[in-house]
Order: sequence, then structure tokens, then C-alpha cells
Amino acid sequence: MRGEDDIREDRWRVMLSLNGTGGKPFAFFLAGFSGLGAGRQLWLSVPLCLMYLVALSGNCLILLVVRLHPSLHEPMYLFLSMLSLTDLGLSVSTLPTVLQIYAFDSGEVSADACLAQLFFIHTFSVMESSVLLAMAFDRFVAIRHPLRYVSALTQVRIGGIGLAIVLRGVGLHIPAPVMLKRLPYCRSHQLSHSYCLHPDVMKLACADTTPNSTYGLFVLLSTLGLDSLLIVLSYALILRTVLSIASREERSKALSTCVSHICAVLLFYTPLISLSMIHRFWKTAPPHARTLLSYLHFLVPPVLNPVVYSIKTQQVRKQIVRGCPFSLHQDLIGLAYANTAFNSLYALTLIFLTMGCDLLFILVSYSLILKTVLGMSSGDEGHRKALGTCVSHLCAVLAFYVPVLGLSVAHRFGRHASPLLHVMMGNIYILLPPLMSPVIYSIRTRPIYSRILRITSVLNPLGRKRC
Repeated sequence: MRGEDDIREDRWRVMLSLNGTGGKPFAFFLAGFSGLGAGRQLWLSVPLCLMYLVALSGNCLILLVVRLHPSLHEPMYLFLSMLSLTDLGLSVSTLPTVLQIYAFDSGEVSADACLAQLFFIHTFSVMESSVLLAMAFDRFVAIRHPLRYVSALTQVRIGGIGLAIVLRGVGLHIPAPVMLKRLPYCRSHQLSHSYCLHPDVMKLACADTTPNSTYGLFVLLSTLGLDSLLIVLSYALILRTVLSIASREERSKALSTCVSHICAVLLFYTPLISLSMIHRFWKTAPPHARTLLSYLHFLVPPVLNPVVYSIKTQQVRKQIVRGCPFSLHQDLIGLAYANTAFNSLYALTLIFLTMGCDLLFILVSYSLILKTVLGMSSGDEGHRKALGTCVSHLCAVLAFYVPVLGLSVAHRFGRHASPLLHVMMGNIYILLPPLMSPVIYSIRTRPIYSRILRITSVLNPLGRKRC
């Protein structure tokens, strides 16, 4: 019979072989949607890139609009700027590993990078919850005490609230990576999400994690739990105040100022509560459900918050439309007071001689390509291989010409449409092709894709070697 000392020694030896040195994890392995083939996971990187583009550009646009227009230097819009900053931080925190998994098919991340990521993800998540609470308090003061609104929420006090939000988020989460780093990891280093989260890393430890669980529960209850309770209480007081207003029109006007914030609260808390319920009461849930809800919680709010506030907040929408970041030829023609027939004729001629002719020649080229491929005698496999070399170019053509046609149709037939539609189509036309072309060619062109993987493996000291 082997003694307890021999068993303990074997466990320690296993721990060393998996962790490298002294029980510290060598690497973790992140996961995407399990069960999907490599090709399907690769194509998921395209919509994910679009989501990150919308999140980054939308929140930067909100910050720029609030910064450049003094009329928006009011408490409500200053809190909106804080929300955009936390959304940017959350997007940047999850971006590297998500794209690493779906675009480069590599889920390996060093232990230190994983701990740093979970610190920033949880910090910005709590900061966003705190900002949503501050915005609920802002709406309460604006409706309950409208005459003292500006004097009660001065820029100095708002700055103090912002500082308290940062200190709260950072201070509560500094212990998380420190406590996790001291744990030994002698099990599989496979995580269940596309980014590192505190509960996900903690469950891989082979030591007692009671202190970590207690700490995590305390942080959760004292931040997200307390914030959600105070937000509900704030809206109960707001509803009580609104119902005491005699005029029905004034009641509707007061409640309409809260619509954007209510949407932001629902976008943030609904996936979080659903994910918590699944972890607590549905432990046999398929991995797809947890992965999808985690994406909804961490990726959707940064994407939709700027869209919601741009549509539902009239002042922000007006400034965005008025401050379109670029000028187009047809826009400047529309502002002229003289006869613009010559300018219109010149623009039409230019379009036909450039994009029109180019598109026509592209269509002719592909009709000849299709004729050549169909005339080949190599069978279906040869046809697919020949057409496969054209996929990247076809995607690039669509990424360029579809927004061009959409913008032309919007200008031609959408003159009475919302100005926001023209701004959105203009941004898609300017931003989409430069973003999608390198993504398409790095995914669909094998030599470029293999070179990128080689570069990332050189830059990553862990390589693709499993623990």
C-alpha cells in the first residue's frame, strides 16, 4: 500500500508538470462555440469584427460629440460620456482573445495575460454598473427637483462621482488576480469562454477556493446586486413623482427622458441575470447557451448603447447629424443657391466613367471566368477549386459596391428619410471597405493566413504548444 506522503508527492509532481514551476499556471486555453468546424468559426470573425467596429466607432463618436459641443456639457451627457468610456474599455478588454480565437484559430493565452484580462473585464463591468446607477440618480434629480438640477449636479461633483466609480471598480478587483495567481492548477487548463473570467479560472484550481468564492460573492453583491437594487428604487421614486404630475403631457415628457437609460439598463442586466440563473439552476445547460449569453452581456451593450442614445436622445442625434465627420460632393451641391446643373452633370459623368465602367468590366470578367470554369473537364472538385480562388475578391467587391449603391439609393430616393439614415450609410461607405478587405484576404487567402499565424506564433512566447 502506498502511503499518504507518496500520493501527496505524486499530486505535487503532476502539478509541476502541468504548471511549469511552483504551481503557477503556464497557460490557459480559451473556447469559442464548441462543435463548430474551423471554417464556420472563421466566418464568425466577420460579424464579430463588425460588432467591435460599431462599438468602438459609436462610443468614440458619442465622446467626440459631447466634447465638441458646449450645449451638451450637462450632467446627463457627461454621464453618457462615462458610459461610452466604460463601453470602450470593456470592448478593448475582450477584443484580443475573441479575435484570436475566431480569426486565427488560436485559443492559447499566457497566465499573466489571462489574469490581466479578467481584472480589466470585471473592473469595467462594475464601472458600467456604477455609471448606470449614477445615470438613474441623475434622472431622479432632474424629474424630482428640476429647478435645482444644474446646481445640484455641478461638473465638480460629477467629476467626484466619476473618480469614485473608478476607485470602486479598481479597488474591489485588485485582489482577484493576486488570489488566483497563488492557487495551484493541476487540472485541465481549458476555459469555457472566449475571455478570462474570475469564476471560470477559479474552478480549474485544485486547492480550496472557498476564500475566492467568498470574495467573488461579496464583490458581486456589493456592486452589481446593490446597484441593480438602487436603480429599481430610483425608478420607483421617479414613477411616484411622475404620477403626481397633473398634466398627462408633462408625465409623458418626463418619462420619455428615461427611455434611453432604461434600454441601457435592460441591455446590461438582462443577459447577466440570465447567465447567473443558468450557472445556478441549469448546470446541465449546453455550452452554446452560456457562450451566447456571455457574448450578449459583454459585447452587445457596447454596440447598442451608442445606437440607442443616438436615436432616442434628440440633442445627441441633432449634433451627430449636424457634425457629420466628412463632406461628400452631392452634399455640398445641395447647399448651393445657384444653378448646379453643370456640377450634377460632371458628377454623373465621373460616376459612369469610373465606378460604372469598373463594375461593368468586373461583371464581364466574372462572366468569362464562369464560362471558362464550366468548360473545364476536371469535374466538380476542379470547378470548386478554381472558383475558390475568386471568393476573396468577390467579397471585397461586395464590401465596396453594396455601400456605394446603398448610399446612392438613399440620396436619390430617401430625401424625406431621417438624416440619421444618410449619416449611417455614409459611415458604412467610408469605413466598411477598409475594415473588411484586410479581414477577408487574411482569412480567405491561405498564404497570407499562414504567414499571419506564423507571425503570431513568433510573437507569442508560448507558441501553439499545449501544457
